[in-house]
Amino acid sequence: MTSVTTRLGVFALSLGLLVGAAGTAAADEDPIAVEFDFTYSSQYYWRGASAGPGSFAMPSVDVSYADGDLVIGANVWYAQGMEAGEADDNNEVDFTAYGGLDVGPLSISVGAIDYLIPLDAPFADGHVLEVFGAASLVDLPFDNSVQFSINIGDDNSWYLSPSIGHTHGDISCGLTVGIAGSSPNYYRNTDTAVVDITPSVSYAIPISDETEAAATLAIGYNPDAKVTVPFFTLGVGWSGI
Repeated sequence: MTSVTTRLGVFALSLGLLVGAAGTAAADEDPIAVEFDFTYSSQYYWRGASAGPGSFAMPSVDVSYADGDLVIGANVWYAQGMEAGEADDNNEVDFTAYGGLDVGPLSISVGAIDYLIPLDAPFADGHVLEVFGAASLVDLPFDNSVQFSINIGDDNSWYLSPSIGHTHGDISCGLTVGIAGSSPNYYRNTDTAVVDITPSVSYAIPISDETEAAATLAIGYNPDAKVTVPFFTLGVGWSGI
C-alpha cells in the first residue's frame, strides 16, 4: 500500500524508501511487480496543509521492474474532490516515474511527478511538475529516509523531508518532518521554515499473500502556520502480477 502513503507523506517514509523496498521485494520474487491500492482518508493532508474536511477516495496503481539492485517504475494516483462540494470539478491525478538503485548501504532513488490539478490554484495553472531525489540507509535497525523535491517552473520551491520509523509485528510508527524553502504561493511561508511535523501509527491486517489492509492514525502539525490536523485512513492494497 505504498502509493497512497507516499503521496500523503505520513505513514510510509518517502518514495525513496518505498522504491528501495519495492526493488528488493521484486528482485527476491519476480522482476515485475504490480500494486493496486484503495484508501479512504478523513482528510487530504499534504506537506503541512489540508484541503479541508470531507471524505476522500484515493486509489492508485504502481508498476515496477527490478533487475538486481536496480528498479524502475511508474505510478498513477487519484484523489477525489479535494474541496467539499467540488468533487466533480476538483479531482486530482498524479503521474510519477521513478528509478531506484542500491549502492552499498544506501538505497537511492530519483524521479518526477506531474500533479494534474484541474481547479485553478495560486501556485499552478493545472499542472505542477516536481523532480525529486531520495536516499535511505538500509542497514540501520529502523526505517529512515531523506527526500529532496523541487518544482520545475512556477516558483521553483523546494522541500526537504527526513523521516524515521519502526515496525514491530503488524504495528508501524513513523515521524515525518517537512522543511520548505521560501514559497508564499506553494507552501505559504515567506522564509525557509519547518512546515510539517507528522507522527503516525499504523496497524496492518494481512488478508492473503497478495492482499493487506491497514488503518492509520496521524496528526499533522504545521508549526509555521500553527495548524494541527488529526486524521485517519483505511486502505486495502494488492500486489502481484
